[in-house]
Amino acid sequence: MVLALRTPLDRMCQRTGLNRLIKFCSFSSKVQVNKEVSSLGGASAAALKIKKNVSSAPELEHHQRDEIRIIKKEVLSTRSIAPPQEVQQLINLNEEPTSSSFSGATSHDYKKKKYLYFGSTIIPSGDTMSSCAALWSQLSAQDDVATSKVIQMLLQDATFCKISEAEQTDIISRDEQDAQALRAGITFAQDKGVLPKIEPAPYAKINVLGKSADEVADCIIKDLGEGATKGCVLVLVGLSGTGKGTTVSKLQSKLSSAVTWSNGNVFRCLTVQACDFAESKGLANFEEGLTAENLASWMEKIKFGKFNGKWDIQLTRPDGSQVYVSEVANTLLKEPRIGKNIPAVAKVSQGEVVKFAGDACRQMGEDGSVVLVEGREETVDFIPTGHRFCLTMSDPSLIGKRRAAQRILAQTLKDCGDAAPADEEGVAAAIKECCAKLA
Repeated sequence: MVLALRTPLDRMCQRTGLNRLIKFCSFSSKVQVNKEVSSLGGASAAALKIKKNVSSAPELEHHQRDEIRIIKKEVLSTRSIAPPQEVQQLINLNEEPTSSSFSGATSHDYKKKKYLYFGSTIIPSGDTMSSCAALWSQLSAQDDVATSKVIQMLLQDATFCKISEAEQTDIISRDEQDAQALRAGITFAQDKGVLPKIEPAPYAKINVLGKSADEVADCIIKDLGEGATKGCVLVLVGLSGTGKGTTVSKLQSKLSSAVTWSNGNVFRCLTVQACDFAESKGLANFEEGLTAENLASWMEKIKFGKFNGKWDIQLTRPDGSQVYVSEVANTLLKEPRIGKNIPAVAKVSQGEVVKFAGDACRQMGEDGSVVLVEGREETVDFIPTGHRFCLTMSDPSLIGKRRAAQRILAQTLKDCGDAAPADEEGVAAAIKECCAKLA
């Protein structure tokens, strides 16, 4: 048979100080290594092209149908290996191994257990490593499933509870500050006649406690009815930490016609014009140019529609030239002067931008797209649509736990890098260590 060299557990092998995974899928009378092995730290392919009889190793009979994995140390890659002799040293252990654990051991006693013994090296068995690799892969996704797993690991940890409480307090406080600023901007827009005074439409509330992001997205899609296929505008609100961004990502993956809308580039287009104006007039105080008349004039130079066969925002510059956001989003719109002055522009242009957004979303929805708008009630109240959803959390403490888990997981992945823990206990230990560091 063929002895194949595989590398799906490279990161785990690095953590355990081992080099590569060699897998004996089953055993017959012949074992042959014929895969490319130039990556094994200096070993030549010829040195590993070995053909031996396994019949001389009678104890292998107990493992005829078993999947046996051998981890080969990098130091062994510089010489030939004799598979039968090395396989004879493979036994499975029933408990945490020590050097004395092997006294009197037989292959039958240690069949299908947690650890393997290879020469003088004790390593996790293939099943243990596969389980750990699956867990590490899930955590690496850094999604709602990963966050939930971290919370489960740390739920009884006093340090985690302390971090979670601080995160919850910070989120609620910051959300309220943002809401106050947005309300002030909307009131300012209403006072100058840009936005009407309205009675906000009701939102369908979805309690996300105990629901995965997939389940929340499915609830929303069901409520959309034919809008999910014919096109509509959907607005999504909720406190930070309730999963708005994750839900939007799930909706995008489930709805082929889904598109997202963000006001960010509209504010940037306004700021470009405000900067151009201030520079052309030599204004010492940038905010002097942010008059209602100027804002109205600048908004007329920002158009939304289908340009060159796709939805885009067109900006007309002072010299009459036209640029498209899709082409200048990472150049013109990211200039330092723009980032510096956006807050001042946003403070006085909430109404203009919200009005622009409502019209843009309407166009795309009527064209057959499912337009996803994530934001704050203060602004998306003015987006015309009958599809409004608010994510809630009946247990507010979970908001802090989610944010704390996200931070801890991100730090854990950063600290570990490519060296994944060797087993599930190692994963838990790494996460707890990062939790303590962030306290």
